[in-house]
Amino acid sequence: MTTENGRRYFAFRGIPFAEPPLGELRFRSPRPPKKWNQVVDATKDVNSCVEIRIRKSGATIFGSEDCLYLNVYTPVGKLKGKQEILPIFFFIYGGAFIEGTSSSDLYGAGYFMEENFILVTANYRLGLFGFLSTEDLASPGNYGLKDQHLVLLWIKSNIRYFGGNPKNVIIMGQSAGATSVMHHVVSPRSRGLFHAAVPLSGDTLAEWSNQRRYD
Repeated sequence: MTTENGRRYFAFRGIPFAEPPLGELRFRSPRPPKKWNQVVDATKDVNSCVEIRIRKSGATIFGSEDCLYLNVYTPVGKLKGKQEILPIFFFIYGGAFIEGTSSSDLYGAGYFMEENFILVTANYRLGLFGFLSTEDLASPGNYGLKDQHLVLLWIKSNIRYFGGNPKNVIIMGQSAGATSVMHHVVSPRSRGLFHAAVPLSGDTLAEWSNQRRYD
């Protein structure tokens, strides 16, 4: 692919970072994917996670529960052996935790790839699939945040194969993504998995970020 200024970059889209959260894995913490030997088609966007948009006229449901995939964008020429390893930006999209997607149509890498770093974007579960909690062990909740945490673990284990430096990871998010960033900043589970944080227009003090029911 090519930026507006003519710089070429690779786009690896639709890489699975978790088992599909279906059946018994619904309303459960994400599990790393099983190993595979077949070739993965990483040339196109995959399904966004299920969104339930409620309006006065009714509800619209779209997306898929099989949605836990990530994208890696890296400049051409940075995947060869001894070349410089690059810092990583992991961008978390917004949408009030009820909508959003990592699709390249919304969050492509055209502007990011003008600089020398690698961009990672990923889907995470939304709405009741991502944040339903019964406040007990039956469904403790926060699965969307746990999906993001698994992406950070994936980056730590795999990003070096794309020319990235797992010791130089920056998490950045907008709106609900910014709130997610701040949750990872204070979470001991995410400690050591990133090295800088950039929250844009959101934090854990926002009323909507701690909403317990859909009004």
